[in-house]
Amino acid sequence: MFCKNCGTENAEGVKFCTSCGAPMSEETAAETAQPEEAFNGGMPTAPGAVNGIPMPMGQPGGQPVVQGGMQGNMQGNMPGNMPGGMQPNMPYGGAQGGAPGGMPGGAPNGMPNSMPGMPGAYNGMQGGMQGSMPGNMPGGMPMGMPGSAPMQSGPMYQMPPMAVPPAQPKKSGGGVKALIIIIVVLLLVCVGVLAAMGISKRMKQNKLDNCIETAKEYILKEDYKAAISSYQDALEIDEENSDAINGMTDAYVDWAYSLAAEGKYEEALDVLENADSRAKKKKISTAIEEIEAAMMVGSSEWTEADFVFTSDSESITVSLGHYFRVNTYYEESYLADYYGNYDDFDELFVTSRGLAPGMTLNDYINLYDLQPGYAVWERYSGDNGEYTSFMNYTGQSGYEMYDGYVNVWLDTGYCKENGQWRILEDWEVREIWFCDAPLNDYDEVVILSVNVYENDIIWDISMEHFTYDEDWVYWQDWAD
Repeated sequence: MFCKNCGTENAEGVKFCTSCGAPMSEETAAETAQPEEAFNGGMPTAPGAVNGIPMPMGQPGGQPVVQGGMQGNMQGNMPGNMPGGMQPNMPYGGAQGGAPGGMPGGAPNGMPNSMPGMPGAYNGMQGGMQGSMPGNMPGGMPMGMPGSAPMQSGPMYQMPPMAVPPAQPKKSGGGVKALIIIIVVLLLVCVGVLAAMGISKRMKQNKLDNCIETAKEYILKEDYKAAISSYQDALEIDEENSDAINGMTDAYVDWAYSLAAEGKYEEALDVLENADSRAKKKKISTAIEEIEAAMMVGSSEWTEADFVFTSDSESITVSLGHYFRVNTYYEESYLADYYGNYDDFDELFVTSRGLAPGMTLNDYINLYDLQPGYAVWERYSGDNGEYTSFMNYTGQSGYEMYDGYVNVWLDTGYCKENGQWRILEDWEVREIWFCDAPLNDYDEVVILSVNVYENDIIWDISMEHFTYDEDWVYWQDWAD
């Protein structure tokens, strides 16, 4: 139970307060007993408590605390004198001055936190505490002594609520997802483009390879023209492809050499001179030089190619039993047979070795390798050239041959024996031409003749391809 006078808790059954000595009656015990906590402003209340906080101020054996509150203001400094202050255990008044080490007029050092009050009806300490203590404390300082006036009730001081930042709206993940989708789409597009490029590149390479392989197959068949066309197709796919450029160049050169081997020098040169501009010029030029040199050196051998004449538009082959003439005077060429069939052409032709009207006697001698003993001069005299005579070729010029004659031709001939062509000697040319040779001695013969002027310029070219037999004699009108 609690003492009504000082609020000290005492054991049950005691008659006097063990702190202040006040009698403890049943009524007091009953009044002071607080079986349950009372709440004032949310704190438990006890006798002598401020806002429910018990504040026992006395010490065992001491005096009760002063009843009542401290009225007035506490002004002035601390430390300083507290006029009207009270020293412990001093009745009705206070000692002036202060104990050493304490506040003047205050409680000496070493005293308990609470000041034991004096019994009586003293209503409080009057006077002011002068000094620099900031501010006024209206209503005095409640000391929390038993019996004192309670402090103003009400809620305890509350901390102002902390400022809470406003809730931020939750960021949506939609933007990130959209960005990811865009990136994925772009990657797929890039992959698709690269794949398409790769497929296109492979298709292009396959087409290129096919063109080159096709060209090689044509080369094996000696179809050079078709091979060149395939190489040109390859260059349309890749204009810098070295395999196509080299292959096309070789096709042109091989084609020209094959023509030259047949004695078709003019055709060979024409192939090279009209070669595709993408062919290697140095290799083409070298081939042209070699073929031109071969033309000038000539050959005493005769080949099937030597029967071929060409023009800007077509080619004529003088077959057995036919006669072909290139006439500069009339600027035409014509082909005839033993039976009177006749075809003319309004253009001039050249031989496969390149012999053409307007060239010189020396060109003829060089191209066909004419040597003394293998050619004869055919000379015409009379007012209309009705008389004919022969002279073996020993290197004479046209000027020499025209002395006393109105027209001059230089003839050379070849015959075929056992499948091979051989050059005729001058006497054989003469006997065959005059039909003095025994019949059926020559199954296949060719006589090549050029008509020259006194300045050795070639005017006409003629070729007769025949079998030396009765038909030939009749055609030549040498029969008796």
